[in-house]
Amino acid sequence: MVLLTTGDTREAVFLERPNRFLCRASLEETGNIVLAHVADPGRLTELLCPGNRILLCRALRGAARKTSHSLVAARRGREWVLVNTTFHRAIADAVLRDPALSPFGAAEEIRAEVRAEGTSSRLDFLLRTGDGRETWLEVKGCTLAEGTTALFPDAPTARGRKHLSELAGLVRSGRTAALLFLVFPAGVECIRANRATDPGFADALRIAVDTGVAVRAVKLGFDGTRVTHRGDLPVCV
Repeated sequence: MVLLTTGDTREAVFLERPNRFLCRASLEETGNIVLAHVADPGRLTELLCPGNRILLCRALRGAARKTSHSLVAARRGREWVLVNTTFHRAIADAVLRDPALSPFGAAEEIRAEVRAEGTSSRLDFLLRTGDGRETWLEVKGCTLAEGTTALFPDAPTARGRKHLSELAGLVRSGRTAALLFLVFPAGVECIRANRATDPGFADALRIAVDTGVAVRAVKLGFDGTRVTHRGDLPVCV
């Protein structure tokens, strides 16, 4: 099932990443060198390596920015891996609004960017069912895979550790909380915390699960323009 269409993209060859939010690439059709905005602040070293193929989209005309393009995806084997985090909310929203796809069942109301009482962060979603039950939900996108295992995060994430702590705190206070992984690499069979990169996140995830935070994952495909749902994915803690 198609969840989202990204619009027109252009193939290019990745050259370098001068900083976390910028990359240089050579357009396939012209060979011109362009600068592209990188929305994902993660390392992405297995995807953004010199010579690898990437997909770019043009920046909107009139946008106040220094780059002419934005990075959309990068090649991993025969598949594209979506690496543009600006699409995450729309993808998650499409999953959550379909009772057949949502790991959390049918929601009567979905609100985005809501701060729960007792937390300092705005969580990605608040789900409310017809009988008034609420679930506080945070969403994380995963682009890293080793073999058939997806790994999150690909760089230390203090923000991710904080969100897990807040979700666990919500459960302790009697509320319902959940974490949803959007998993973009193809061919994976499960997702687990990347303890080698961020042991603190792995510990926080274990505590959250033991506390009662519902952790779920969905597999997603990307053909260059369309993001598709490929089913649920086991979470190994």
